[in-house]
Amino acid sequence: MTGHLFNRHLDTEHPATLSHSTVTEVLRKKLHFNGVVLTDDLQMKAITDRYGLDEAVCLAFAAGIDMVVIGNNLDYDPDILPKIIQSVIQSVEHGVLKKETLIAAHARVQRLKKLIL
Repeated sequence: MTGHLFNRHLDTEHPATLSHSTVTEVLRKKLHFNGVVLTDDLQMKAITDRYGLDEAVCLAFAAGIDMVVIGNNLDYDPDILPKIIQSVIQSVEHGVLKKETLIAAHARVQRLKKLIL
């Protein structure tokens, strides 16, 4: 699980959860971690105050995150999942998020599920 920590030596713009250089370059490539990576709650104020939930989810996936955690308790929305899914779809359609990135994340989650079940 990533945290919403900011380390300017790893990424000058984004906290770890949203950082491609932290998640993909350091964790996956440099440290050779091939397991599932998930976020801390993306509705925490440290994230939503700066990015908003929709942008945060898309940045997290683009960073190399496999699963996002959304507590949906600080600002409850019964339609939160369809809204987030639509944001991800739009990010793919606009080239902000690569479909291959989501496919790779799905494959890692499926591998984990096979180990557990």
